[in-house]
Amino acid sequence: MTTLTTVPCRDRASRGCDVVVSHASTAVWLRVGPEERLLDETQAQKLYLALGVHIAAVQTARHKAGPREHA
Repeated sequence: MTTLTTVPCRDRASRGCDVVVSHASTAVWLRVGPEERLLDETQAQKLYLALGVHIAAVQTARHKAGPREHA
């Protein structure tokens, strides 16, 4: 595996829970809390696109809500 990338986050109960991502030559390794997954290239691309869609939706909702939501 290459260098790990860690993103701190929280679960629905507001408990701290890191997301850790790395990759090897043929797969992406993902850990969310205690759960680990190995994704092939196709699965990783689908996850990448899904995250992009949801990030765009959050950005659109914040933009529509106006400046008070950003505080």
